This record gives sequence, C-alpha cells and structure tokens, in this order.
Amino acid sequence: MPRLDPAPEGRGGRDSKRGDEGSRWSLPERGRRLASGFGAFLWLVLPTTGHNLCLVGEVQGNSQTVLPDENFSASVSVVNMAQPRHLPHAPITEAVIDLRAQTAPGLDVQSFANLSEKVGYGEAKEINLFEFGFHQVLGKYPETHQLNHGRIGFRYVSGDEKYVAQFRKDGFTFSRLAPYTHWDEVFAEASRLYRVYVETANPEEITRIAVRYINRMLLPEEEVKDFSPFLTAPPPFPKELTAFITGFLTQVQVQDPGTNIGGTITQTIQQGAGEPGKVPVILDLDIFELGSKSPEPEALLNRFAALRDVKNRYFFSSITDRTVELYL
Repeated sequence: MPRLDPAPEGRGGRDSKRGDEGSRWSLPERGRRLASGFGAFLWLVLPTTGHNLCLVGEVQGNSQTVLPDENFSASVSVVNMAQPRHLPHAPITEAVIDLRAQTAPGLDVQSFANLSEKVGYGEAKEINLFEFGFHQVLGKYPETHQLNHGRIGFRYVSGDEKYVAQFRKDGFTFSRLAPYTHWDEVFAEASRLYRVYVETANPEEITRIAVRYINRMLLPEEEVKDFSPFLTAPPPFPKELTAFITGFLTQVQVQDPGTNIGGTITQTIQQGAGEPGKVPVILDLDIFELGSKSPEPEALLNRFAALRDVKNRYFFSSITDRTVELYL
C-alpha cells in the first residue's frame, strides 16, 4: 500500500514554488493548457490510528481560467515527463473512436440490424437505453423516476471479441479492446465502419468527434510513494500528513489553445483489481472536438489526426520515464 511522507523541498530534483503548504496541485508542464476546472478525491488511512479520511477539492471556472494563477494557492512542481516513443506493450485496455450525430427524426433504428454482411462481425445485438434518476425536496422522501428510451441502435462484436462497433441513432462508436495493436490498424477499421454508418443512417451533421484511451498501469507498490515517481500530476496531498493512500480520483478538463481541442484527463486507483505487489492506476484520456461538421467521411476523418496528436502529448506529459520503462 503506497505510503506518503512529508516531502522535503527539492526532493527528486524538483524546482518547487509553494503557496498553501497544506495542498499541492500540478499540471504536466508540457501538457499544460487552458483549464476549465478540476476535481480531486483522496482516500487515506492514518497508520498511527487506523482512521479513514476522504479529502475533497474542486475548482470550477471557464476556459479562460489558467491554472495555476494568483487566485489558486498551491504547489506547482516541475517534473521530468516521459519522452514520446512507441510502447510495444502499451497499457491500453480500450481505445475508443466516437462520433456523435444528428440524424433525421424518421430514422428507422431497425436499419442498423441488417448490417452483418457489411460489418463482417456476426449477428447484431440490440442497444437499449434506460434512464434512472431521483430528486428530493427538503423535508420529503426522495422521489425516483425512470424512463425507457427503448432501442436506440445495434452493436456488433468481432469473432475474437476485440472490436466492438455501435450503430446508434445518436452516433457511431468503435472500440478496440486489449491487446492494443497500433493506430493505423484500429483507425482504418473504424473508418471503414463509419462509412457503413453514413451510408445507412445518412446523418444530417456530426456534432462531436472524440478519441478516448483508457490506460491501466500496474505500478510496483514498493516504488509508488506519493505517485510522483510515475505520474507528473500525482494526487494532491497535504504535505504535513503521514498516511497510506487507499484510493484517489483526480480529473482535469483542459482546452488546447492552438487547436481548441478539448480534453478530460482522469487518474484513479482501480479498486479491487490489483495484483500482488502492484498498484493499478487508471489514466483515462478523453480528447474531443465540438461543433457542427459535415458527415462526409473524407474531410471528417482527417480531423482525427489532430485528436490523436493531442492525446499522445497528454499521455506522455502525464507520466514519467520510469512509467514508460514498464511498457517497453
């Protein structure tokens, strides 16, 4: 179990600027972008008493708020980020290529059920959407509601169960499950099936395109410490506290000023899924571009090169060379 100890100034070759001595937050230096907000949750066990603590922090703003600034007291640490390179054993558990669409109201979802021959993955399986929620008025019991949207599309799974394609009235989603191969292969298959989607659904416009890469990194427990040996933006933690980390969740929303491409970077410990001597950490990168676009495949699919470039920069800006060594 990772243990945190108060860190002396400059440990690990860092140059630090400190504000509020009780907290710390850093954005990857090379990946630093306009930030619209972040949230952080940290679960701790105090080794001397065994008490459990949950620390919660959140900043909300807009895309013009740059972190850190004069209104945000924190420690900003400059760390050694990994150099981009090919990882033959990349920790990717799922790679997603997603396109959200506006389709005609009269689109017959059943038309997605007859694509087995074109898709080449076997029989179609229904996708149904159920919505659940509740609200509570002060002094009254919570009231729940549920809404069945019914069938919204069909999904196809490849014979080896590594590819999953969803054809829905609100868009097309393609997933590659582990083991990941390489971008050219995955994107070529996604592009082929997106053309089938356009041919079938005839969407009026595309409103959002995205790539999402979910990485599961098994970090050696004896080296984890405060996670700074592996993550360039480790979970914020009061430096006066000595405790064991049992879980954390941090999430940052960013916007690349050069491309206006948005992103959500999420880091967390995967609970209940570890291996002896390993700490499973999830690094989830959701990189997207909003705005109305023509569904015409040639021009639209070319935009994914920019999304992939931003995704790669954010990934290597979020980890250290020590992390990279685990997957070479």
